[in-house]
Amino acid sequence: MKRLLGTLLVVVTALGALVAAGCGSEKDEQGNAKTSTGGSSTVNLTQGSNLTFAMVTHSDEGSFWSVVKKGAQQAAKDEGVKLIWSPSNNDPQKQAQLIDAAVSQKVDGLAVSVPNADAIKGSLAKAKAAGIPIITLNSGADQFQALGAITHVGQTEEIAGEAAGKKLKAAGVKKVLCVIHEQNNIGLQQRCDGVKKGFGGAVTNQQVKGTADIATTQTEIKSKLQADKSFDGVIALNPD
Repeated sequence: MKRLLGTLLVVVTALGALVAAGCGSEKDEQGNAKTSTGGSSTVNLTQGSNLTFAMVTHSDEGSFWSVVKKGAQQAAKDEGVKLIWSPSNNDPQKQAQLIDAAVSQKVDGLAVSVPNADAIKGSLAKAKAAGIPIITLNSGADQFQALGAITHVGQTEEIAGEAAGKKLKAAGVKKVLCVIHEQNNIGLQQRCDGVKKGFGGAVTNQQVKGTADIATTQTEIKSKLQADKSFDGVIALNPD
């Protein structure tokens, strides 16, 4: 329940910040930025204002991201704005293309996850050049400033992993398997790095097929554990 509430808070906070940024940078008929005036609250400012925000993530539409999507849709409804939800299914190149599409649509704000900063930095530079405010969410705490975002909403991945590692150590675990379910997601590597730091013992990372193929992933993990009976602890980075 805490995780679900935390996810919803991330989305509402990110979208709310974009609403505020969007209100402060309305465009005139020539597309130039102008300052918004008046209004006693964010909702009053945005209701009926035709503001559109794009949320472009590496979502695989699984159990975690479905909660994020629901929170984003509710936040858009509460704020009286339009939301474009654009999942890239863990494809960095597709995410860059979706960001480019949002820029072409001249959205009023952009929220993005950053599993692979190098893949999307060019597209985000175009968004910034177009005067579109950017917020990073979920992954990207270390990269948001370099990418031109006004803020980041999320956790520091290594600290989260470190806390998990300490819990495993306290439970008496001797050797840990850290299962990475997405490729090209630096945040997951950072979590496993944190696990190793907090655990202080043997931690082995395993890259698996991922949530798109649960059956294969189960087989990969099972084979790893059967091949090395010394593993007595596993940490997974996704609820699926």
